[in-house]
Amino acid sequence: MNFFQALWEFQFLQLVAIAGLIAAVSSGVIGCLVVVKRIAFMAGGIAHAVLGGMGIAHYLDKPPLMGAFVSAILAALLIGWAQIKCKRQSITT
Repeated sequence: MNFFQALWEFQFLQLVAIAGLIAAVSSGVIGCLVVVKRIAFMAGGIAHAVLGGMGIAHYLDKPPLMGAFVSAILAALLIGWAQIKCKRQSITT
């Protein structure tokens, strides 16, 4: 049985293929936006904060997705606050 025959026959493979296609397109668009806006280091920092949040959530017996979401929001707010603070400081000096 080849891949395309299995894809036509099994519904779960169709769902996986659709999810993979959506993820590929959205990741491509967001990746281009990150590069154009020159915020790759910010995206990397948030991604690493998400890993830490998942670890903390696992340690506290909470769902890892909840820890990832909370830590991503906190990291984005902290990075945004630091960026605004640095821009304001560089304008005044």
